Amino acid sequence: MSPGKRVRAVAAMLLATVVLAGCAGPAVEEPGDAGRGVTVLLGQLRGSWQQQETSDWFSGQVWSQIVDTLLYRDKDGSVEPYLARSWDVSPDGLRYSFHLRRGVTFSDGTRFDARVAADNLNLLGLGDKTRGIPRNANMPQSFRSATPVGDDTVEVTLETPGNGLPEALTGLTTGMLAESTINGSLEYQSDLANVVATGPYTVSSVDPEKQVVLRRRGDYDWPRAGAPHAGPAQIERLTFNALKEDGLRVRALEAGQADVIHYVEPTEEKRLAEAGYHLLYSKYLGAVYGLQLRLTADHVGDVRVRRAVQHGLDRQDLLTTLYNENWEPAHSIFQDNVEGTLDLSKEFAYDPALAGRLLDEAGWTGRDGDGYRTRDGRRLSLYVYPSVYITTSGTELQLVAQQLRKLGIELQIRGTDFNSYTTQTLSPKLPVYEIHWSMYSFTSLVSWWGSKKQNVFRAGNPTLDDLLAGIVAASSPEQLHPLLADLQRLLIDQAYFIPLHQIYETFATAPHVHGLDATGLGRLVFYDATLDARQGSDS
Repeated sequence: MSPGKRVRAVAAMLLATVVLAGCAGPAVEEPGDAGRGVTVLLGQLRGSWQQQETSDWFSGQVWSQIVDTLLYRDKDGSVEPYLARSWDVSPDGLRYSFHLRRGVTFSDGTRFDARVAADNLNLLGLGDKTRGIPRNANMPQSFRSATPVGDDTVEVTLETPGNGLPEALTGLTTGMLAESTINGSLEYQSDLANVVATGPYTVSSVDPEKQVVLRRRGDYDWPRAGAPHAGPAQIERLTFNALKEDGLRVRALEAGQADVIHYVEPTEEKRLAEAGYHLLYSKYLGAVYGLQLRLTADHVGDVRVRRAVQHGLDRQDLLTTLYNENWEPAHSIFQDNVEGTLDLSKEFAYDPALAGRLLDEAGWTGRDGDGYRTRDGRRLSLYVYPSVYITTSGTELQLVAQQLRKLGIELQIRGTDFNSYTTQTLSPKLPVYEIHWSMYSFTSLVSWWGSKKQNVFRAGNPTLDDLLAGIVAASSPEQLHPLLADLQRLLIDQAYFIPLHQIYETFATAPHVHGLDATGLGRLVFYDATLDARQGSDS
């Protein structure tokens, strides 16, 4: 048997096991053939499903099918009505009134109204220390309270005016849950089987960290504004399986054991497209793929070293070597579809001669036996952990390391796994942190970069803090955009953030799957997807 056939055979056996396991869940009575559905392969599935813990790229693909939000983020970044049909803001910017849709119910039959919406918002905005439930980090820090006004309006009061609340309410971790879920303990909420919401699908069965099976809600009839159809979703069953190996997910798709896969290696994209598979590139709103440098680590406290790294990286070579024509270089720290993004690419352009001069000025003029730069007998050596959330991270960092070696900078790529990655990347001694992230609103920037928050740069820069505070307080685009421009210029001038290229959530689907799309936050939308006649998984 050839190596390729052997891999396909292994994939088929693995998927046969998990697909059969997915058939054990209870059925849902509804019109049509409830046995038909699709199998989706993700890199992993989290063990905990408490709402604040569902923000990773994998679990989010499941969560978005179950849970609706008050507002919806479209691919162009616009905020559209969803469970809230409209909203108003008071002249002083301290009160938001969200007017809710009527006739919406949770999957347990209870009514969605202003009272339950207010209870959800208060738990999201304030948390509950008695149950160990933290406030949602994406909600504005100035959130004070949510109060029902009649049955159909909920009023949110802020301590200070600012922006970001509507954007936050489009987010993955700000969905509306039934009272039975939000009144439960932290442990109760962490069990996906206990999550009751208003979405087009409900939970049928859960095999922790391995598989989730969802069933279509037969009475669903409140899609987001502008959805192509109304009524229930058109695919009856969704089976999400965890399969870590990237190559096996591709082979399972080709073998007909899966209908949709998450994350496709760039080297596989063209081949799959030519074979008739659909490729979905979701350029989500947020930061580009890049490197953050931590000033408390060895060597990178010197801005000349940081700028040398910035100008020593050939972004076009990275794209040409690893990706295809669908991928684009970064022009700033934000993705191009983020409102207010500048084109500052000339400020961090590839210039190895300049990078070399900067290192000379910083005193790294010696060379050791391996060709790396030295100063006072020490090697100019940095290290990084590949992201556990990006399949191309390890390969791309190897290319980055090769480019930096030409300058005489060593970049060690250290091993990690899902369990230890977060702890390792929080260390103040970590010089290079490979990063990309989605962004519900610009107010979330202070959580990443503020000196009193995560402060991932460990910069302690008063100008940076002032800019972030201004961004949080800005109440109009006219106030916000100049601050965003100054922020982008500061981070690039100080080489705190080194942009590399635009980043996408990538998916591949079998030819018989149509209409699958994603939100502006990179989460799949199965509601409008369809299958060819007699196609799909029939286990």
